[in-house]
Amino acid sequence: MEAPTREPTDFIHDARKAIESERDASSEEIDALVEFRERVDKITSEPVSSAKISDQTRMVGTPVATPIAVPTVDDDLRSQLRTSYRETIMTVSTASELEDDIRDHMAAELGPDAANAVFARSGPPPDATGLLRGRIEGAIESRHQILRQCQAETDALETFSVPIQAIHDERGKMQSRLPLVSFDDLVAYNDLVDDIATACERIARRRQDYLQTEFEPDPQFHEFTSYVYRNYDFRFPVLSAIVKIVTGLRKLRREITHEIACR
Repeated sequence: MEAPTREPTDFIHDARKAIESERDASSEEIDALVEFRERVDKITSEPVSSAKISDQTRMVGTPVATPIAVPTVDDDLRSQLRTSYRETIMTVSTASELEDDIRDHMAAELGPDAANAVFARSGPPPDATGLLRGRIEGAIESRHQILRQCQAETDALETFSVPIQAIHDERGKMQSRLPLVSFDDLVAYNDLVDDIATACERIARRRQDYLQTEFEPDPQFHEFTSYVYRNYDFRFPVLSAIVKIVTGLRKLRREITHEIACR
């Protein structure tokens, strides 16, 4: 079965859906990271019971008993951190996009050194909790950055969607009336196609100006569009819509030219 033809406005519609999905996911991840940060603060600020203070092993039982390994303060802290991570960050809907293994997941989310600080059996690095807090803050800020970019992209889509919709509707009206129009209407249509093509060029130019810095493409924005539209067949929905419209305009012009020649 042949896939339905996509209209120019479909690109804008799909882009809105992608941004909304990313906004929801990032907000959920921020909530989970904040909860994990709060748990880290609580865990690392709790006083250590003297019953937990030990070296790597403690003699337990009668003098003739075999030395039994008892969890150290570091082991207990790491265990609580692992549990907290599993119950917060690994419960979000996007968690499966990283790794299933908790250590690998933490390494992907917070960095290998943060994962090592929580999972390594050797003594923790100096200020391990400070390292962990810093990585959590960095992860939270990265999500806020995505939210800011989502808002900027949403604003752009709203700005450009109005003229794109108007151009699309106007082209459709002309297309539907062919060939049942007068010669004078055909000439007027031909001029109107020129006007619409010029409007498309202006929209494309404005969008291109936004997508680049003074001289070069903005790498951060291109990275964002590749990420947020990763499940779609476009990276720049406004430009994709314009390309679709221009392709339709070329077809319409050929039809108008043919009709004029036949009159």
